[in-house]
Order: sequence, then C-alpha cells, then structure tokens
Amino acid sequence: MAPTQERINDWFTHHPPKTELQIEAYRGLRDAGRIFASHIIAVVPDGPEQDEAIKSIRAAVMWANAGIACNEPKFPVTERKYPPGFDPEYLKNP
Repeated sequence: MAPTQERINDWFTHHPPKTELQIEAYRGLRDAGRIFASHIIAVVPDGPEQDEAIKSIRAAVMWANAGIACNEPKFPVTERKYPPGFDPEYLKNP
C-alpha cells in the first residue's frame, strides 16, 4: 500500500498513551523483548547471529509499539488478547 500524506503525518506524530491498559501493553512488550534478548545473550555465542537476533527483537518491539500507537483511534487497547496456551504470568516470573 502506497503511503498517503495522512499516514506519513500519523507516523511522524507523537502518540502518547491514552489509557493505563495501553501503558501496560507497551510495558509488556518491552519486558517480553528484554526477557527474550537476555535469553539470546545467554545461549547464543557472540557474533553476527547474536547481533541480528537482538536487532530483530528491538525491531519487533518497536513495530508492535507503533502498531498500538498509530492504530489506537481505530483499534483501542481495551483488553488483552493472548493466544490460547500463553501464560502472561510468565513475563512476571520467567
């Protein structure tokens, strides 16, 4: 899809969190990224593969945050929708 001026303006606008649930969503993404990155550092030898894995996690968290921020008016974070079998408590005590 070709970007429109409206989308470009939206992408380069600050989108402050509007609800506590949205703030928690951002925090959960950062925490999950931190846990995953820490595990990568613990088990993958130093080198280009480890570097790329960490960059990919950072990019995933960034894009997920952007997805929440830029789509908030159309799709507000009103509930958590975890996939079946996922235990979000794991993020608190990995």
